[in-house]
Amino acid sequence: MASETQKQKVTGFVTHLLNNPDIKIEPPLVAENLIINFISKNLNQLKQTFKSPQFFPDLSWDEALQLILVDLRERILDSILPELIEYLNNNINYGVINKVSEADSVGASFYKNKFVEFVKTVLTHKDIRYNFNSVYNIFKYNMLEKYIPQIFERREFVFNELTKVQKMNLKPEEYIHYLKIIMLIKNVAYMKINFTPKDGPPQKASVNEVRKSAKMLGQFMDKLIAEIKVNLPSVSDKIMKMAIKSNVPEEMTELEDASARFIYIFTARYQDYKPYKKIDRGAESPDKSWFNIARKNAEFNGYNRRMIDELYRIAGDNNW
Repeated sequence: MASETQKQKVTGFVTHLLNNPDIKIEPPLVAENLIINFISKNLNQLKQTFKSPQFFPDLSWDEALQLILVDLRERILDSILPELIEYLNNNINYGVINKVSEADSVGASFYKNKFVEFVKTVLTHKDIRYNFNSVYNIFKYNMLEKYIPQIFERREFVFNELTKVQKMNLKPEEYIHYLKIIMLIKNVAYMKINFTPKDGPPQKASVNEVRKSAKMLGQFMDKLIAEIKVNLPSVSDKIMKMAIKSNVPEEMTELEDASARFIYIFTARYQDYKPYKKIDRGAESPDKSWFNIARKNAEFNGYNRRMIDELYRIAGDNNW
C-alpha cells in the first residue's frame, strides 16, 4: 500500500501534467485523454524516470501507474461531476421518456434519480469519459436549445426526418429533452462488455468492434441493453437502441433511426468544441466552418449529407 509521501508525489506529478500549457487549455475530459496518450507513448522513459529518488523508487511500475491513473481520474471527475449533476437535476425533463415509450408511465423523479446514479457510474470508465466530452459541451453551451427550434421553425429535411420519418409527435422543447436522454445513454456503447457473437468466439467488445457488421451490432445491442437495464430498468428498449445507434455511421442505421443519425453528426461537431469570443473579420463562423468541411467528407465519415447541409445553412444564417 502506498505511503502518504508516495501519494503526495503522485498528486504532484499529476498536477505537473495537468499544468502543461498544451493540456491546461483543454477541457478536463480531453486533458485526461491527452495525458494517458502521453504516458502510453513514453512508457520506457517514464519507467526509468520513476526509479529516481524524487519520484517513486519504492513502487513498481504497475503500482505507480495505477496510482497516477486513479488520481487523474478522480480529479477529472471532481472537476465535472458537480456541474453535470446539477444539470441533470435541473435541466432535463425526464417525463418525455413516458411520452415516447410504450411502457407504463413512471414518475419523472424516479428517472431523474436513476440517471444521476447511472451517469456517475458509467463515467468511471475511461473510454466513456472521453467520448462524453461532446455531450458535456452540448449541455454546457445549450447547443440543442440553439438548433432544434431553428429546425422546427424551418420545417425542412431534418424536421421531416425527426418527426415524420421517425413518427415522433413532440414539441420542439420536448424533442430537446428526448435527445438529451439519448445522449446520456449513448456513450455506454464504448464500454467493453463480454460478448459472444453467434458466429464467433467469446470476446470483449465495444461498439468500435461491431460498427461495421449489422448482424454483430444487433447482437451487441441486445447484450448491452440487458446490462444497461440493471441501472435504467424503466427506459424502453426503443430509446436504448436509438442511443446505441447514435454511435454508428448512417449506413448502419434503419430508416426510422433519424435521431441516431442527427446525434451522430451533432456529437461529432462538439467533441472538440471550444467556445469562441470573437470571429476574425472575413472568417467563417466556427459551426458553419465545421459543417462545411463535414459536407465534403460526409460519405467517408458516415454522416447524412442532407442533414449536414441543413445544419450548415442554419449555422451560416445565424453566424454560429
